[in-house]
Amino acid sequence: MTTAPQPTPEALKKVLQQEFGFAEFRPGQLELIQAVLSGRDALGVLPTGGGKSLIYQLPAMMMPGVAVVVSPLIALMKDQVDAFNRRGRRRAAALHSNQSAEDARKALAQVHSGEAALLYVAPERFEFAGFRERVLALKPTLFVIDEAHCVNQWGYDFRPSYLALKEIVAALRPAPVLTLTATATPAARREILARLELIKPFVFVGPFDRPNLRFEVHPCTAQEKMQYLRTILNVSRGQGSHLVYVGRRRDADEIAAALSRAGFGAVAYHAGMDAQARRKTQEAWLSGDKPVAVATVAFGMGIDKPDVRTVVHYQHPSSLEAYYQEAGRAGRDGAPSQCITLYSTKDVSLAHFFLRNRYPSRDQVLELYARISPQGTSPDGLRLTSDELSDEQLNVALHALAEQRHVWRDEDGLFRRQDCDPSSVYISLNNLFARKKADYKRLEEVIRYCTDTDCHRTHLLRYFGEPLPEHHRCGNCSACSGGTDSLREIASLEEAGRLFKEHRSILESGGPLSPTFFARFLGASTSKKLPPKWRKLRGFGALAGLPKEQLQAIAKTVMETKAVSPATGGTLKIPRVWPARDSERKERESQEAKYRSIAADELKKRKVSRASGLAILRLASEANGALSPAEIAKRLTGDKNYEEALSDVLAMWAKGYLSTSSEAGKKLNLTSLGRTTLHKS
Repeated sequence: MTTAPQPTPEALKKVLQQEFGFAEFRPGQLELIQAVLSGRDALGVLPTGGGKSLIYQLPAMMMPGVAVVVSPLIALMKDQVDAFNRRGRRRAAALHSNQSAEDARKALAQVHSGEAALLYVAPERFEFAGFRERVLALKPTLFVIDEAHCVNQWGYDFRPSYLALKEIVAALRPAPVLTLTATATPAARREILARLELIKPFVFVGPFDRPNLRFEVHPCTAQEKMQYLRTILNVSRGQGSHLVYVGRRRDADEIAAALSRAGFGAVAYHAGMDAQARRKTQEAWLSGDKPVAVATVAFGMGIDKPDVRTVVHYQHPSSLEAYYQEAGRAGRDGAPSQCITLYSTKDVSLAHFFLRNRYPSRDQVLELYARISPQGTSPDGLRLTSDELSDEQLNVALHALAEQRHVWRDEDGLFRRQDCDPSSVYISLNNLFARKKADYKRLEEVIRYCTDTDCHRTHLLRYFGEPLPEHHRCGNCSACSGGTDSLREIASLEEAGRLFKEHRSILESGGPLSPTFFARFLGASTSKKLPPKWRKLRGFGALAGLPKEQLQAIAKTVMETKAVSPATGGTLKIPRVWPARDSERKERESQEAKYRSIAADELKKRKVSRASGLAILRLASEANGALSPAEIAKRLTGDKNYEEALSDVLAMWAKGYLSTSSEAGKKLNLTSLGRTTLHKS
């Protein structure tokens, strides 16, 4: 293939700045673009957020003809077409199953007229021989396969439609082929190159490590999960956006509703919602109007939102490839962010159940084959006559038949088979069972990651082929620093505080409430001394898994922290502290009087900077309960005025980081939450 003189790196950088608005290339982008422009095949493995789309969009602006991009997600395809078209220099078009015939005709017309530089195509379209011929007739100057890991036959995200791409690659020669993925182990990379028969490809594997991401795994029971999630989101409240990944649609709806009731501003997103509802959800999250999205795994693909501070996996994923891609949506702006997995042994059983039910039995595959008519059967017709199969089982069975050419799709999209006695056809299911075995192996690797006491980051990086020294520790994961106990302690404290606030009037209706009785409520005590009506309250026994001593300590801390007068809406009495200099006495007295009775609910809403909050906690810790709020504020006035300092101290008390001592409430001690926060700093 004759290639034009290659643009210099400086010329490419100028296009980058003028057309895309970026000052510099990200790692690997320039090298891969140069390979493509020189007519060479290439494989790029770049982490989520690494800028894969630019690697083909920039060459498409510079090359003659059209670049065809195979992309598996229609929503992602639409977003990228819109973004490319906003730049205005050349156009992009798309062909997918959700289009009308008229829209598809317009897209092809744009390509034929030379107006479109990019044509996005869903991989399923290549299953039809007529469509393949139309694409070949376009004579693309570049063929791009995004999410190239989908071609891996034993891969975590294998898609049968990708198998047809090998023939397209061969037929489009000498056009170069660019393959891109975010997650591919060394073995997966070798399979991509071999299966697509790339010719002397340039391979760039970007660094998988994202130093700004903190990886945490927290073992917990099913009952504790919501407590943990509320605590995680509480810590990050007001700081960017957050993603919570769940395994089931029902979980997305229920958890989003629970978080919304708790005031977090959450939305659900899953495939069971109609297109308009999904679009509305996505826009609410992208705009920041709803900072928390609770979603199944499809959400976030291709969304470049820089300020995602937290990605939580409510259930562990089915593979580390999927996990790293989803977790990688955090911290794209380079700021510290956290990727947290809530690990429960119950979820392991559920994952095994899903795997067992993903694959059809031999008899089910044979019965499906017999139902397909030689004259053609529509996909909807197959679903109606195969109601004992889930959609996933149906797709797996159809692929097993299609890869042996027992079944194919005609130009009308109908499934057909040869006109013969079905019982006379030999159907091998060896590949199907091999895929099932590979799925179990990936699940076992996830469980090892979740239960490993060594460095979580090291586990992930080694899985993706990055060499690391023996006993390497990153210092920025729950296995290396912080552990898991702190989250359990904070979550337990917050849950107890929430229940105390919600049920306080009932708990105190029979007289003064002691920490012992509140601990019994939290632990679902069987003591007959507990009023029967307590057992009917929501949250009774919420911390039943904790030892009695810990329940007692939590109850005491919560009651000290929340020990405010219900009649006044919650107040903290601030003792008078007079300065040594008499000239300051009147000013101090007026300020003290102003803050002597402040509503706790108002103080909770006050934002305290991290630096100020930690300074307050350090002073309280060093004084060991010997300083009052006013005394702590006085010591901080070197950095800010006394009024602001006192407000910050009271806010830290109201938020549960500090508690009053038994000495008439005049001195402040660190609570368990305060001690944990100071320790983690």
